[in-house]
Amino acid sequence: ELPTEATILAARCLEPTQALPFAPLIALFGTHICLARFAGPQSPVSPVWLAELSRLLPQIREIRPDLPATSPLPPLEERRRLFEAFVQTLQALTAAPLVLFVDDLHWADQATLDWLVYLADRLRDESLLLVGAYRTGEVSPALEQYVALGAELVDIELPNSKLSVPVYYVVAPAECSANLSRFDGVRYGHRCEDPKDLNDLYTRSRGE
Repeated sequence: ELPTEATILAARCLEPTQALPFAPLIALFGTHICLARFAGPQSPVSPVWLAELSRLLPQIREIRPDLPATSPLPPLEERRRLFEAFVQTLQALTAAPLVLFVDDLHWADQATLDWLVYLADRLRDESLLLVGAYRTGEVSPALEQYVALGAELVDIELPNSKLSVPVYYVVAPAECSANLSRFDGVRYGHRCEDPKDLNDLYTRSRGE
């Protein structure tokens, strides 16, 4: 059971971006919520590491134009600094136990997989729970490195997954109709007076 004060972060790997280095991490750390917590003026992250991270997240410099300039580095040194910059930033997002969930690891780019191995080793003495989901049969060799570091691979079954599409087609229209009904003036929200017809009801209710 997770402690109530645990911070849970979730990243997702996508098939179209599996050739882009650090794609799921850029998506995660580039959200407005994360940027506000680690890139603001009161950020606990050193400006040196924020500057390194701005190589991948240029919007950081829009928030912190005072950051030092980055220098060209040999590829391996630049990679090492980016690895550490992501770790420093991750630690700054929470002072409580951290859970990092990465979905669809079978579509992860190699840089992200290598960073996860680095993270597991770098924070091996910290309160970190690293959880990954992947498709059996599409396991990356990088997962073997996680096992070597003490990770446990657990196969699970989803016997009802074949029902997911039919359920989706039932739930999605219901959710859409419930949300849209708030704006049509029929059941929720403002309703115009004495509409001539349905089109008049929609047009005037939304326009008034």
